[in-house]
Amino acid sequence: MSGFLNRFTTLPVLIDMLANKRITLISPEKWEDRNDAYYIEVFKNKMKYNTVLGICFSSAKETFHHWKIYASGMSGVCIEFDKDKLIDAIIALHGVKSKVVSYKWIMDARKDKPKISDLPFLKRKPYEDEEEFRIIYSDKSQIMQTYDISITPKFINKITLSPFLPKTLFKSVETAIWNIEKCDALRIVRSTLLENEEWKKIADET
Repeated sequence: MSGFLNRFTTLPVLIDMLANKRITLISPEKWEDRNDAYYIEVFKNKMKYNTVLGICFSSAKETFHHWKIYASGMSGVCIEFDKDKLIDAIIALHGVKSKVVSYKWIMDARKDKPKISDLPFLKRKPYEDEEEFRIIYSDKSQIMQTYDISITPKFINKITLSPFLPKTLFKSVETAIWNIEKCDALRIVRSTLLENEEWKKIADET
């Protein structure tokens, strides 16, 4: 298993994360995948929780799919976390669980019904390439819209800015991030997924 976890998101979320030194779990009601949201809603109701919140990461390297779906446009970012540091920070938190997501075909899930506790960590097989890792917070006493987990910039290995970000804007965005308190040592790069000089060079030398 990889030693990193990628969080594909947007620049405003990154700024909030770095300025407040936190990652924020939100309601699955806001997620685009309605199957995903439904499974967590069923889990919430059957377990009699008042609150179930989550955040998703990927154990996979960047793909065009990640940028286009989860971090679209020039404001997209990929935050690479040190997996061990992140897990160490959440392991003792009450109500917080983390797990690698399992992927099943509908036919297989029908034959081998999942446990209720597995529902927040189960998705359909076509999503398997995402290699998702998920953190879930559950609470039976409070109704909450968000749940924050404290982090420091040392949790972050690297920040990759969108391949759709114009090169002329990279330095300005990099400087703005470095100006956030305690973030001046962060490694910041721009994705070359759409245009890579080394890749071009291979064709030239053929």
